[in-house]
Amino acid sequence: MKSFLSSIHERVLLYDGSKGVMFQRRGLKGNEASESWNLLKPDEVKNLYNLYKQAGSDVIQTNTFPGNRVTLDMHSLGDKTYQLNFAGVKLAKEIAGDNTYVAASVGPTGLMLEPAGDLSFDKAYSIFTEQLMALEDAGADIVNFETFADLNELRAAILAAKELKKCILLPQFLFQ
Repeated sequence: MKSFLSSIHERVLLYDGSKGVMFQRRGLKGNEASESWNLLKPDEVKNLYNLYKQAGSDVIQTNTFPGNRVTLDMHSLGDKTYQLNFAGVKLAKEIAGDNTYVAASVGPTGLMLEPAGDLSFDKAYSIFTEQLMALEDAGADIVNFETFADLNELRAAILAAKELKKCILLPQFLFQ
């Protein structure tokens, strides 16, 4: 498969769509972390990935958007941060094959960075490093940072990803 950067220079690539709403239609409860399905209901996750691929998606985003320790701790899943993120990528890779890219979806923690909040830059960096390590180890082609409202938090996430260096970084704000 061509490199992602080569492909986007040749043509517009089609990304897949929502995960959360689609999983809710399949029974995901409001108090349930969609990432938990990467381990509990992998066939449902792969089925959704496959539906997007069949619809013509060139890029499948992983079911890992709020998959950092902070948000997973709210569902008593923080100790499974690595496993849930790793599985989200692996399931997508199984469906993607050789002609579809896998974009690791990374979202904000939901906490405010200092001085407006209690989260230090170093702690945010550490939180994103943990998630990104799993995403990279599982073989994501791209990292897509989504819906960050705090540019300092986004900066912490991007710097953590640059440390790992294997994935191409796509901050969402660059495309709006």
